[in-house]
Amino acid sequence: MKDSVYVSGSNYFNQEDLNKMIDLLDKGNAINVGIDCIGHTRNNMEQEAYKKALQEHYGSKLEIKLNSGVCSYDYSYRLYKTDEKVNQAVADKLARYLNGEI
Repeated sequence: MKDSVYVSGSNYFNQEDLNKMIDLLDKGNAINVGIDCIGHTRNNMEQEAYKKALQEHYGSKLEIKLNSGVCSYDYSYRLYKTDEKVNQAVADKLARYLNGEI
């Protein structure tokens, strides 16, 4: 995802930062979520908490990209445009067909 807005999730999951993320997504921004905590395990746990909350809020309208690091990771998010999601689903199915998977 290009041109995403970096959002700090502070040290732990909190509603204030979640609301900022939702507001940015609703305005059409792509976001990348960083966690300001010490430790890879804690970072990953907090990343999953935000991911779950955003998935519950947006459902299938949310595009999620995993950005892997050596020991920890973060996610980038944006909202699908309706036709974009349909086009991606068709492209994915076509690729599976061409690869002999279906």
